[in-house]
Order: sequence, then C-alpha cells, then structure tokens
Amino acid sequence: MARIRDPSKEAVWIELNGTGAGRGGKSGFIRRTENLNLDPPPLNQPPSPSLPPAVLDQLDLPLQQVYVDLGSDEKHAKGAALELLAANMTST
Repeated sequence: MARIRDPSKEAVWIELNGTGAGRGGKSGFIRRTENLNLDPPPLNQPPSPSLPPAVLDQLDLPLQQVYVDLGSDEKHAKGAALELLAANMTST
C-alpha cells in the first residue's frame, strides 16, 4: 500500500488524514485532490476499429456460447472466446 500511497501523496494527488502510527495502524481517510484528474472514457462506445477482424465478425455471438467456448479443450476456441468476452465487456 505504501508503494502507491506515498508517491501519490508526494505528487499531491491525494490527501491523507487520520492515519495510525506503526505497522497495522489505521489507514485513515484518503481523498483525491484537484491535481488528480479522473475522467475515464465511457464504456458505452462502439468497438474500437483496432480489434482484429475475426473478433469484430463474431461480436454478435451470444454470450452463452462464448462461455461454453471458454471451457473448450481447443486452445484457439478458448483464446477467441476470451477475446470476445473482453470485447463484450468493454463495449457494453
């Protein structure tokens, strides 16, 4: 936790208060500052054109079939299903 917390505090991205002393002390409260801009892009965007054509062609495959393919013994089918699942998760 300190590897992330301390540099973030030094960069004035977060403010800390109420922390306890010593190992196992209370973590306190963390609040982001105006210096930390968290404006992620919305998830409801159409699929990126950078997706491989094979993935784009199968985006309409029902998720139930994608889940079945994730359990396949064939590496190619399992890998394609994983790509489709990721594409579906980011585009809906």
